[in-house]
Amino acid sequence: MQCPETARCLPAYIVDELVPSERETFEAHLLGCGECSAELASFEGVKNALHAWSDAPLPASAAAHTAAPAPASAPVRTPLAAAARPAL
Repeated sequence: MQCPETARCLPAYIVDELVPSERETFEAHLLGCGECSAELASFEGVKNALHAWSDAPLPASAAAHTAAPAPASAPVRTPLAAAARPAL
């Protein structure tokens, strides 16, 4: 990746964590940047494949090996993309 916008904005754009003004600025950038457009197309393909994945119930033997849900008192974590994204 050579374009700094790819690393700076693309992850947050993909998961819809950019504020409207950042989103508009990045979308305008996408119109003129082939690198960012190609990266976005690549990620969109993965995103679409994940959305198409059907959730099958776990068999009882596998369910016994899964982690228990976190207690209600567990701390709330900030999404990584939002925490790592610099302001425009």
